[in-house]
Amino acid sequence: MDRLLTKANRTVGNMIVDTIISPSYTSAIAQIIQTPGISGVENNIIIFEFDKHQPDQLPQIIENLRMVQAGDFDICILGSSMRNMKYINGIHIWIRDLNRDNERLMILLSYVILGHPAWKNASISLFTLSPKNKMEETRNNITQFVLEGRLPVSRNNITVIEQDTEINFRELLAQHSSEAALTIVGFYNEQIKHEGQKHFEGFDEVGDILFVNAHDLLEIT
Repeated sequence: MDRLLTKANRTVGNMIVDTIISPSYTSAIAQIIQTPGISGVENNIIIFEFDKHQPDQLPQIIENLRMVQAGDFDICILGSSMRNMKYINGIHIWIRDLNRDNERLMILLSYVILGHPAWKNASISLFTLSPKNKMEETRNNITQFVLEGRLPVSRNNITVIEQDTEINFRELLAQHSSEAALTIVGFYNEQIKHEGQKHFEGFDEVGDILFVNAHDLLEIT
């Protein structure tokens, strides 16, 4: 608790810090999802963290994902790097489909993050992939979504990349988001079943990366 409070006092802004002592990682998660939030408000999101260079905690995190999802929580998994975060480099969001659950939560989270004083000069950039013959349509759809939601994203910060089967997703992030302060991508249960821990590894060329799994589709208006 003392160590956490020391870290909290170094940051700009306010936060509440608490700790739970539990006999196992799984029982600790079970306690957390049943603990009321601040002022009795129910919690709706849980953030796990692992060190990208020493991902020893990843197996425990993956093992407990189903239990957390059963409690109707949104889930974020932060892969932390040792790189100093340069807030001015902004947040890069990689989206696949605006009508799927994760993408809207990713955009909403980035909007909330920018409300912190440390991020006051940062901006949000959106990246997406599209077949060559639909690139302009994809750009228009994203632009319209941003306008309708009144989101702080400039049209100049929307990048549509032509799909190329010879370049994998990790290479794309390395090309476009290596300097970002924070990179946000979504993940789905099907991917975890297929890839397991490997799904969160191999992003060494980017700094901090936040993997997001939304429980429901959010309305942004």
